[in-house]
Amino acid sequence: MPAPQATTRATVARLSLGFCRTCGTVQLVDRFALEALRKRNPPVRFREPEAHLPALAEKMLALGVVDARSRVLGLTYIDADLSKALRAGGCQSVDWIDFEAWAPCREDHGLESVAQRVSQSEVARRMRARENAVDVVCARFVLEHAESAYEFMTDLLGLVRPGGHVVVEVPDASKMLALGNHALVWEDHFTYFTEGSLRQLAARLPATVVDMARYPYAYEDALVLILRADGIKAPSISGPRPDAIAAVADGLRAFGLGFAARKDDLHKTLSDSVAAGEKLALFGAGHHAAKYVNFYGLAGLIEFAVDDNPTKQGLFMPGTNLCIRSSKYLLESTVDICICTLAPAAERKVRQSIPAFFERGGRFIPAFNPAQEVGNA
Repeated sequence: MPAPQATTRATVARLSLGFCRTCGTVQLVDRFALEALRKRNPPVRFREPEAHLPALAEKMLALGVVDARSRVLGLTYIDADLSKALRAGGCQSVDWIDFEAWAPCREDHGLESVAQRVSQSEVARRMRARENAVDVVCARFVLEHAESAYEFMTDLLGLVRPGGHVVVEVPDASKMLALGNHALVWEDHFTYFTEGSLRQLAARLPATVVDMARYPYAYEDALVLILRADGIKAPSISGPRPDAIAAVADGLRAFGLGFAARKDDLHKTLSDSVAAGEKLALFGAGHHAAKYVNFYGLAGLIEFAVDDNPTKQGLFMPGTNLCIRSSKYLLESTVDICICTLAPAAERKVRQSIPAFFERGGRFIPAFNPAQEVGNA
């Protein structure tokens, strides 16, 4: 049976990275309008790193950020796992908002709209009313989606009682930038934090930094910042040293200049495999995979994409005619090589679930340049 064909044209926009010469933060310059990012397909929810959450919950308890009586509010469904860890530690009043199903918000609004919604006074009032006076607000993997990181953090500080805490978590872009993994650039991420730029943001806010920690993973570490909403602002804020700004500029320039060579290398390697009679599939149909295929122009070399999320199956990778299939379809196919876009922990589980693919001589090759895997990634 012939492969199905995509019938709609993808929306295209120019994306470009730049950096702030004052604070050194890497940001999207050319980007999609926020309205263009609204969901038009069945909702696909993102899975973020969670191995470190028991340790984070233990730290929050040890620092006195939370205790058994604290009223804790998670900002999105991504905070559900942290809420579970906090409950296991003895916190009783822990809840999280499902913005995609919450009445004050439209159903087609996802993570790209959270910061905008929190800034609206009526939504903020309703959020505060849920717990009367919120002691702690947790916002994992949302800050990078905000059009203005400073304004969003200011709004979050306004949601908790005076002396309460805000806990935010963001992906650290350092490894992806250094390794030349161009799939880092995402239309939904307006800001690409490093530890230094996150500290610079914290220094500008009317709050005290209680803790900042890094939890290592293979591609992107998780950075966690804990602030106390006490209204205290640093008396003098000095930006990064000029040499630090220059290092950001040099790194971003190298990241951009490496794109053409990386694209050429991939085309040569994969084209050689196809010329030798091997068939290729893409394993993983997440946002990194979509950018990998589109940025490097690889769709013409690939048979189909594989993802076991039933919501994605039967759909197409954005911007391509690559239909998304299940692992069962992969086993029934004659594909020889899977280009793997999964994180190492997820790849290990997949390998265990489809041993027949490897027994027949199939193999996985990494889509990205992985850093040395550490911790529980």
